[in-house]
Amino acid sequence: MQQDAEECLREMFTLIGNVCRTENGSNLVDDVFGFRMRSTLKCIGCDEEPEKVESDNHRFFVCHMGTVTEPISHLHEGVKLSLKEHVEKRSEKLGTNATWEKTSAMETLPEMMWVQFARFGYKQANVHSGTEASKVKHVRKCAFSSTLDVYDYATPELKEVLNVGRGKLREKREQDVEEAKKKIDKIGEEDEDKMEVEETPKFPMKTYQTGQYELVGVVSHQGRSADGGHYVGWVRSKKADTHTKHRRNIDRDRLRCLEELRIRLRHVPIM
Repeated sequence: MQQDAEECLREMFTLIGNVCRTENGSNLVDDVFGFRMRSTLKCIGCDEEPEKVESDNHRFFVCHMGTVTEPISHLHEGVKLSLKEHVEKRSEKLGTNATWEKTSAMETLPEMMWVQFARFGYKQANVHSGTEASKVKHVRKCAFSSTLDVYDYATPELKEVLNVGRGKLREKREQDVEEAKKKIDKIGEEDEDKMEVEETPKFPMKTYQTGQYELVGVVSHQGRSADGGHYVGWVRSKKADTHTKHRRNIDRDRLRCLEELRIRLRHVPIM
């Protein structure tokens, strides 16, 4: 039996969530990977129908692979495509089902994020070409960087929270640049060793949300068929002695270390 990786992970999350309950009534999976999405629905066929606002919980961030007429080539494009879709829902004004435009945005952020590339789909049967209904794999290339900024996918209220953290991030980077300049200016001074070192005052550290995630792991599918192939895992690791970033290729019983991979998407807290 071909076990889809996404289906397997959802089953694992469900089992772990049912067992690992927390004191606040939640569970370990939702505390780490869970986030809330706010969706606004507008009826396309009836302007008199009032808009509806819904909020639901998620554990995965979806990246659609596009269509033949609307292809995507980057993760950012696929995520934007998944945030706007058409759904069928009952219209009270029309008294029947109608097509609604659903626009979603992130209401909260998870500590760690899973992004699902929706590569597997279902192809309807075609009488004219003589093909039967079957599962298909979208083999279109989709590029992604080592970081993911979800600021553009957030609600206005969440953006206000992120603006504070992003401001702190800019301040920290400017401070690091100034400290680096001071160290360079002191190089070559005769009494450098005798100079008193001014210690930086220590303040209680606070974590700010920035909306920026760092890539630390990937699960990829090798093969062109949805009913076959081979899954390969990639995770980022770091050598303790040199602090050099590496990537580990987990291929069943084989383990290979490769240089420079930032790979699962992890939230970057600013202290």
